Amino acid sequence: MGLHHTVAVYLCVGTYLMNLFEIGLIFVFVHDIADILTYLVKAFAETRFGFLTASLFINLMIVWFYSRIYLLSHLIMEMWDLNDIIDFHSPIILPFFTYLLTCLLVLHCYWFILFVKIFFKFVVSGSTEDSQEKTEITEDDDSP
Repeated sequence: MGLHHTVAVYLCVGTYLMNLFEIGLIFVFVHDIADILTYLVKAFAETRFGFLTASLFINLMIVWFYSRIYLLSHLIMEMWDLNDIIDFHSPIILPFFTYLLTCLLVLHCYWFILFVKIFFKFVVSGSTEDSQEKTEITEDDDSP
């Protein structure tokens, strides 16, 4: 998650400093679409409304795939066509933004794979437990 936030800050600050608000707003809007459903799933996950949570989660997977994987990949490719229209002020800016956006795309693909694993675990076992490994911290009584 730290990499995601670092890349997002670089992109936001970079679009601000380069006066590329239009491009930055498009990418923020694409990300905000799935965020609404993400927060709804998080809110309803701790309630007794299991069917509603499952329905929201399925919708989240659809919206996530469309907006953060399909649409984002097309927008990254379309940025290269904007090079003739928008002045990026330096030849290094467009490849740098493309690199950062591709990092986000790879992270979104990884998280979508996790969503699919969670969904299949729910379908097979009915379990909604957190699938991350849990570690226990043990205290040694003999330590000074």
